[in-house]
Amino acid sequence: MKKLGLAIFAFVLLFVSFGTNLAAEGIDFYDSDYSYFDTVYIVDTPCYVVYEALDGTIVAYDSAFFLPVGVYDGYKATLGVLADVCKTRKGLPEDALDGIYDILYDIYANYDYGSACLNDAAARRVEILWERAEYYWDEEDEDKLKVIRECLPEWAYQICEAVWQITYFLGDVYDFANGNSYWDDYDELIDYYKNDADLVAALDFIYAYYPDIDFDIF
Repeated sequence: MKKLGLAIFAFVLLFVSFGTNLAAEGIDFYDSDYSYFDTVYIVDTPCYVVYEALDGTIVAYDSAFFLPVGVYDGYKATLGVLADVCKTRKGLPEDALDGIYDILYDIYANYDYGSACLNDAAARRVEILWERAEYYWDEEDEDKLKVIRECLPEWAYQICEAVWQITYFLGDVYDFANGNSYWDDYDELIDYYKNDADLVAALDFIYAYYPDIDFDIF
């Protein structure tokens, strides 16, 4: 099973969407008894209560869904590596950047959320959870499973889109570090990206879910 852990190893060495989603599909966060990052068990799988993601790397602060902890941790590991790369000011070559996107896209496009997990036990729980959410449901957790089915794919796609913005930046940093840039100095490059609305939105989106990760770009 391909893991994000293996992906991390790969680039250390070195989503078709469900459709435009402008309407929240999750639970009404402010009308619920949940707090942000509460842990809820669904089909014996621990899930965090987090904000829903909407098209355009938008965080729906009034709507929430249940994100499997194993999936959350897998993406966190990859985002942590990207943050470390940002801090080196060396960037990444195009083939490595394409590889990162391809891995995230494959997870999303194939609904292969178990492969985002960092160990087999978590992966199997997530696979069973998604299978139940997509096909079976059950009387006890039916409402929660429907929320996962509606919201997890969009979240994974928007994470993919946010990461793409960061890898685009890292590609420009790599070109600069290797003398292939039209910017005269690094500060000039950074000043340009400070005004890049897509990158700023991508960073804000990721920080909403991973507040302890710092890309230290600006």
